[in-house]
Amino acid sequence: MKATILSSLLLALGSFALPVPKKGYHDVETAARVARTLVNRESLANLATIQKKDGVPVSFMEYYADCQDDGEPIFLLVNISSSQRNIDDGSKVSVSVRVGDHPINDHVNPHYIGGRVRSPAGSPRVSLKGSFVPVTGSPELDTCFALRHHDAPAWYPGSPIHSTFWAKFQVEEVYLIGGFGDAAYIGEVPAELYLNATTFDDEELSRELSSIFELPEQENNYLTRVVKSFARFFGLQEEEDGEQEECDFEDDNDWKKHGKEQKKFWKHYGKDQKKYWKSHGDKPEQPEDPELEELAEVEDPDYWKHYGKDQKKYWKHYGKEQKKYWKSHGDQPEDAEEPECEEMAEDEDPDYWKQHGKDQKKYWKHYGKDQKKYWKHHGKEQKKYWKSHGKDDDEEQQVIFVNY
Repeated sequence: MKATILSSLLLALGSFALPVPKKGYHDVETAARVARTLVNRESLANLATIQKKDGVPVSFMEYYADCQDDGEPIFLLVNISSSQRNIDDGSKVSVSVRVGDHPINDHVNPHYIGGRVRSPAGSPRVSLKGSFVPVTGSPELDTCFALRHHDAPAWYPGSPIHSTFWAKFQVEEVYLIGGFGDAAYIGEVPAELYLNATTFDDEELSRELSSIFELPEQENNYLTRVVKSFARFFGLQEEEDGEQEECDFEDDNDWKKHGKEQKKFWKHYGKDQKKYWKSHGDKPEQPEDPELEELAEVEDPDYWKHYGKDQKKYWKHYGKEQKKYWKSHGDQPEDAEEPECEEMAEDEDPDYWKQHGKDQKKYWKHYGKDQKKYWKHHGKEQKKYWKSHGKDDDEEQQVIFVNY
């Protein structure tokens, strides 16, 4: 009974928790801009391919970044991955991106025209069909990708960890679900319109959102208090702490007083922030990644310059070593999985098979002579046996016939 009452209240609260659209957008031009903004903001995608062995589609997460801001993101693909093997087998490809598809330490604006922040089902998602085209890496691409995926440089192309390559996804078809159909566009978006569309910046998006949606904050607060009261009454939630109870003002004067205090606080806070940023300049916020925190503490303005030179020397030296390695190994195949093949693969003597062939030829030539002698002698013995055995059978048959 308790759970039923509380569930009903939660359902009512959920219906008011979503933004209430004043008007919706259903034009394909705005949809193209929403799709471009979504792909530009996020950096994780589900890459769907079809398995050749059974024809079943599979989908796996991949890293990408819209480094060229053209709506055709660049992926870091691994040759040994299931998706890439399916692509090599001729599979068609599609990429899907939704709100929230980014690393946990990445901060992305979740607000979209027609979208509802507190509802994944009411938020945009897009499906892109197309094909991958390999692209050449560059320092700019390395930097752009690392800013979105801090762990990715470990397996950049040329790394000994994995065989990887950069690939640009060329978009051929676009399908957008902008959110719930009452407030957003759902359907196909022409690829040309999508590629030529511009992304929303945060200020422009804020203006658009304020003209399209309004949040019923007072109703939300009221319903939230009702649900919490019923939950405490039925013993489903403990009493709130003192700090929370102090905010439940009933007198308008209390809210007015609280507002003045907040105004003073934020005014003072703003001055402190202004002083802080004036002294710090345009330094970025402190990153959450421990490794990046160490890098951020470096105050030497030439640090990254020296770091880049060191990296250049390292990869140049690594490239020479790789060149020597592959030159000496040539086009040798990968290690075989079968034990017998592995043993043969370990033999590095180029004349092994030549000598082995001669030995086999001698063996079979000698074996053939022995077999010839054996069957020649055996044939004579068999001939004698059956000739004698045949006479014995004839005499036996004659005896039987006479007696009969």
